[in-house]
Amino acid sequence: MKVPFLLSNLLVRVVLGQDADTAPTPMARSLTLDEVVSIVATAVETDFEYDEGNINNRSAALWDAATAYEWSKGLAGENATGSKYPFMLCNLSPNMTGYQRMKMLMKSFPSDDSLNITQVMYNGEDVMCELALVLPSDAIKVEGEYFVVQPFLASMKILSGTISSFQEELETINSVNRTDYVKLINVVFCPGIYFDNINVFHQEWADNVTKMLLSNIYPSEISESYYFTSEAYLGSDLITSENQTNASFFWKNVLDTYQKDELCYDVFSNRLIYSVSSIGDTPWAEIKYNVTGTTEHDVGCMLTLTLALTTLSSVCAVEIHHTPKPVNTNAQWMMQSGHEGRTPFFDVGLDGEGQVVTVSDTGIDPNNCYFWDINQGRSEKFNFENRKVVQYIPFENEDDYYLGHGTHVAGTVAGKRATNGLNESDGVADGIAPGAKLAFADVGDKFGFIYLPTYEDLLATGRPYSNIHSMSWGVDINSYTIETKIFDDFMFNNDEFLIVVAAGNIGEGNAYNTVGEPATGKNIIAVGSHHNGGSSAPIGSEGIEYASGFSSRGPTRDGRQKPDVLAPGHYILSAGAKPQEVGECDPTVGAVEPGGSKDGVLSMEGTSMAAPALAGAAAIIRQYFNQGYYPSGQRNVNDIIENPSAALIKGIIMNGAQYVLGVQNEDIGITPVSPYDETQNFGRVSLKDSLYVAGKTDVQLKIFDREIIEDTKSNVYTLAIHKSQGCTNTKLSVTLIWNEPGSIPGCMNCLLNNLDLTVIRDGKFYYPNGLNWPDTMNNNERIIIHDANDKEEFAVVVNARSLSRTRQSYSLIATGCFGGENVSSSLKSDDFADGDLNEASGKTRVTAKSSVRPDKHSLAFIVMAITASNFILGFLEIFHSGLLT
Repeated sequence: MKVPFLLSNLLVRVVLGQDADTAPTPMARSLTLDEVVSIVATAVETDFEYDEGNINNRSAALWDAATAYEWSKGLAGENATGSKYPFMLCNLSPNMTGYQRMKMLMKSFPSDDSLNITQVMYNGEDVMCELALVLPSDAIKVEGEYFVVQPFLASMKILSGTISSFQEELETINSVNRTDYVKLINVVFCPGIYFDNINVFHQEWADNVTKMLLSNIYPSEISESYYFTSEAYLGSDLITSENQTNASFFWKNVLDTYQKDELCYDVFSNRLIYSVSSIGDTPWAEIKYNVTGTTEHDVGCMLTLTLALTTLSSVCAVEIHHTPKPVNTNAQWMMQSGHEGRTPFFDVGLDGEGQVVTVSDTGIDPNNCYFWDINQGRSEKFNFENRKVVQYIPFENEDDYYLGHGTHVAGTVAGKRATNGLNESDGVADGIAPGAKLAFADVGDKFGFIYLPTYEDLLATGRPYSNIHSMSWGVDINSYTIETKIFDDFMFNNDEFLIVVAAGNIGEGNAYNTVGEPATGKNIIAVGSHHNGGSSAPIGSEGIEYASGFSSRGPTRDGRQKPDVLAPGHYILSAGAKPQEVGECDPTVGAVEPGGSKDGVLSMEGTSMAAPALAGAAAIIRQYFNQGYYPSGQRNVNDIIENPSAALIKGIIMNGAQYVLGVQNEDIGITPVSPYDETQNFGRVSLKDSLYVAGKTDVQLKIFDREIIEDTKSNVYTLAIHKSQGCTNTKLSVTLIWNEPGSIPGCMNCLLNNLDLTVIRDGKFYYPNGLNWPDTMNNNERIIIHDANDKEEFAVVVNARSLSRTRQSYSLIATGCFGGENVSSSLKSDDFADGDLNEASGKTRVTAKSSVRPDKHSLAFIVMAITASNFILGFLEIFHSGLLT
């Protein structure tokens, strides 16, 4: 692919202040403005006044000049202190995977240690981009027809929407009259930042930021570090009195106003707290702001702090932290069977026993009968003697407010009635997993606002005993944020841990792109809402086959499909908080109307109710494996799987999900939906279609957990349909799930490792998620064959189409009629000849090791056929796609 060389080498030399004949010249081209905007959503769009599809010469010229200026900064910094600088490094070499492009790019650097740690920014069909801290003197020497080297500008570090949100966010914080610290800014450090001791690094970094902000000389340093306030811009022929950019005018005014007369001295020296944490190779910082002493200058001071952070070469992303908002008898049967009154999993003892589920929300009323323990008090340390709440960490306070959100959410997960705080009995508002216990992070105030502790402390709640965390809160931001990245990284580095997130409640009127973060994550499971059934259904409801009109819709800003599944959330009967009472419980007279409350129970609607319902189902699935129900469908101590992966739990939920028929909107009535669309995606959760319970469900299960695949290789599995034991199910459903590292905040193509799922039947290829070709955007893929016949064989192929690193783990789940026979063990890469790169298509060619002459029904023929199919599909995708054009 040919791209015009837009960066002027002469301009670089002029900005560097060196003679045009002797100044160093970048050997590789830089990114165009169009290209940058297609990779990451940042302040670049507003700062350079970008108009998609209509880029003007002035914007392009500004981008080129700013890029040249950034080269000069990096080289000058290296000359002065020997410091490294963040760069985007891209490789457009054709017919390669992301990992192959990355290795090729690394070899081009003259210093052996320049690329010790990098962050994948983009791994597409035709380009791979990494973010790295390197010496500018090395970066400027990188040479190659297909290489692109882009200095990471300050504008690229500020995530989209951050600047415009400061005023509103501070007004929200101040409106509730808080007198303590609240989280305000999140920061991600560049890959390669190294520290021996995180506590020492934390203190040194906090001290340096404070000194920098209070320095008398730093205002000019901020100005000169940001192109649009620098003399290089203000004194150039790119600016006149009529055409100064809005960004230049705005930031110059901010710095001129707030970096003088010590207006921000109190904020910077006394009212900020910095905390630094790390997951794997990703360190980040959280900055909290003390509301006490708020003045009219605080917004300007925080804006100044934000711009100052972007001038640090150690920082690669800055974002405002938006204050999250909180977004069951009937729910039990809807999740288990879809038929009123039928709970086949409870019938065999699968009720969440032995599981601990973490919930973060506004608090729990400990004296509600669904949590009450007359013998045990709450404790921040684990107390497994407690009947229900084994850990309670009061990050905000020690209780819930009247009819509060948190009590209802926790009750939906695992509430179990004990009218005397001791002896349990069936209640009208028992949770989805009434046998499970709860670890609770109280993160809500008395008004129902959510104020998170550090992410490290939040995610530590319940650990290591809890492997499920339910979050019924979020922000109406549709993009991939710093918070989203942290949660994805945590799940990747703790592969048994599943985070369940409410999708949001702003989908009414079929409003698309309304799923809010952190439900925009890749590894988490995002939950939308469908209507309830039975007595909990609202008046006029069409029932559980219809999605709720309020349920937020996908896709995410980068195009991934969300929510993942739907669960009952319209309405849910659960525990109702009455903090001034003890033992409040079920109504003694009459039932609770949808949306109403009576005595100690409350009916509420929202995806906030759907998420904990799914978390309860996840607890039952973990119990299923922990107690040895797989594969026989009966409890067997010899079949115990102690630590199933989160990808497996998520995959089982998504594999068995059933399509709904439509959306029941409040104002516009019923509107149609389709499989894998922005409303339902995989459909509503149905445990009876997900797990095999002998004599109870008409579906059998095959799993392959924590499978490993290497870049360009394929793993092949054979599944044989046998209805010998009376199974009558006509479907074969196969689902592939993988958890991968978090992406760069603001990513516009967030998938880093592209695996392909294919099912082959008698020479015919089936592709996932309702497509006629491989899915290149999502890390959840499902194929359903609706008419699987007895004694029929299927080949299931998992292909590592393009990985960003050498290998990727995944979970594969299949349901159907498999009789009493085991599925054949997976044929991994070792069972096939090495995958050869097809030079024409860039796809993997796999040759089966077989002495049998293949016919059109044999597995060998099927595997060989992958080559031709991948060639055609690769050609079509290259024709239709293209990031860098």
